[in-house]
Amino acid sequence: MNSEVARIKTAFVRQLRAAMTSQKVNQSELAKRLKCSRARITQALDPESNVTTEMLGKLANALDLEVRFEIRRSRSLPARQPDSKLGKKWVRFPPGAL
Repeated sequence: MNSEVARIKTAFVRQLRAAMTSQKVNQSELAKRLKCSRARITQALDPESNVTTEMLGKLANALDLEVRFEIRRSRSLPARQPDSKLGKKWVRFPPGAL
């Protein structure tokens, strides 16, 4: 697995687990909320597993969390001017779109 992908998945799962702890929700309760098996939850919470972004979104939703994706320029890359056709624009997705 790509190290950057592994880093992102690990951070996401860490935040899910922190929410589970603060809300006192165990894997069995999360499985009930998602109507799936506890084994599926265990697999999804393993950063090394091949879990889909859809499943990660469902887990976050079941814990009443908002998921935001942000893309930033890598500090190791030199700054570039934005494409004149696109300009500087943000794309907003309505709640539930992802």
